[in-house]
Amino acid sequence: MIYTCKPTKVEIYDNRQTRYTAAKVKAITGADIVFNGGLFDMKTLAPYCALKINGVVKVNESWVRNGFGWNNGETPKLMSVAELPNIDNFIACVTAVENGAKVSMSYPADMGGRRGRTAFGMKSDGSMVIVCTSDKAPITMEETQDKLLAQGCISGIILDGGGSSQIISPV
Repeated sequence: MIYTCKPTKVEIYDNRQTRYTAAKVKAITGADIVFNGGLFDMKTLAPYCALKINGVVKVNESWVRNGFGWNNGETPKLMSVAELPNIDNFIACVTAVENGAKVSMSYPADMGGRRGRTAFGMKSDGSMVIVCTSDKAPITMEETQDKLLAQGCISGIILDGGGSSQIISPV
């Protein structure tokens, strides 16, 4: 599924304690769209990639080069992880698109192959594009990157995949 919207509010929900379903997160937050986030340890639920939620750094990983950052009330922008101290929210994983072009992606071998994928990107008009496929319709990292570009994204990151990939949207 590919979903495009112009978000008025973007929020990261830390689901490690509650472990709610995506439908429950949608119900309690009132969000229009819910999709899964970055990589995490399946046993401890600890996130692997740089992550900051409402001013609180959850993870500051140096291997992450870029991610989406924003202050509350703003639209996410692709920025360097070095800017983490200066913004309220930050989520990262694998950068796929910068300045409207493919970037050379670097990711661990176990993220490769064909599987469900979740990614999001931003278009120059402020629209957000969410790409989400399941393990029943698996794609590669490179195919995910191509989907972001085909939708006109000027920036984009690929998040967690496999069985974690999910989206709840109005369509």
